[in-house]
Amino acid sequence: MIPVWKLKRELGRVAEQVSAIPLLVFEPIRQIFYDHNFDNKIVVHYGQKNLGRQVAIFLIYQPAGLIASTYLTIDHLVESGFDPVVVSNCSLSVGDMERLKEKSSLVIERENFGYDFGGYRDAVWVLRKHKIHCDNILFLNDSVWFPVFDDTQMLREMIEADAEYVGTQAFGETTSSGVFDGFFGSYCFLIKKPLLYSAAFGEYWDNYRLSSSKEVVLRRGERRFSRKMLAASNKSVAIYSYDRFVNLITRMCVEDTRQALEDLIVWDEVLHKRKIRLLHEKKIDDHWVADAKNLIILLSKSKNFIGSSPVISLTKLGFPMIKKNKEMLYTRARQTIVESIDSGRISGLNQIVEYELRQKVSLS
Repeated sequence: MIPVWKLKRELGRVAEQVSAIPLLVFEPIRQIFYDHNFDNKIVVHYGQKNLGRQVAIFLIYQPAGLIASTYLTIDHLVESGFDPVVVSNCSLSVGDMERLKEKSSLVIERENFGYDFGGYRDAVWVLRKHKIHCDNILFLNDSVWFPVFDDTQMLREMIEADAEYVGTQAFGETTSSGVFDGFFGSYCFLIKKPLLYSAAFGEYWDNYRLSSSKEVVLRRGERRFSRKMLAASNKSVAIYSYDRFVNLITRMCVEDTRQALEDLIVWDEVLHKRKIRLLHEKKIDDHWVADAKNLIILLSKSKNFIGSSPVISLTKLGFPMIKKNKEMLYTRARQTIVESIDSGRISGLNQIVEYELRQKVSLS
């Protein structure tokens, strides 16, 4: 029998696809008027930070007011050498606006037309209008808590990476010659020169069609953009790649492997039985270790490893983010993370992040 949560998820996707059909007719017209009145559709506020050679476009959508971790992220961007351009897909309170202006170079208010890629596009257009010539642009949205650990070096790794297109994670095949089936996650990626001034980058944002359908945004935004950048860049790399995760699992000791297996989030009934069987085996030998590691790696192929193996991703891989996604995988991942904090197996999380994480788990 199909689990209720999975049935709801699939029905939701079908409903999303059906609701997108009328949008195919009306949204091109809406975008014509939106772009024609672009200067009136967005409000640009000048912050106290100068705009330099390294810019971070930080997309937020928090209609109930900004949460504390938003400012934590902005502070980390500044400490890492980025000049923040904050894009809010809703109006901001006077208090939030004033605090953002203290910490940012620009603050852009816009309606939530096009979700994160709509905000990304408008920010790129604003930077062009202001004739800002930078070396790097980081694109980041608030679908993750970041940084989870105060000493994370991910942004430094991204800046220092010998690549023009640097992602946080890669999904699927992104290294084939000429044909790219996979893509980099759009919640955090970095574009550097010369790709930043390439025809592929410019034409993508010139021609991007905004949509209020999440499925369409995933297709036109995250996947299409990434594949175009993969094809156009001389070199690309994802910092926390699937290979990096697999190498970690392969090198783990027996004790860490057993703990990772206990924390493993399994939604498939057959694989769940396999997990339980392994955990109940008394004989822990090389065959057991190989079977346990194979199961962990197998799940990471079909689902994001930060969801299926959240604890090991944080503690051993050092992944500096926690997803806020409402999908069951990430809901269970957050619950497992909190349980691991309480048992002492995860330590050192930023206190602001831990507080908000616990709040979200208590409401799920």
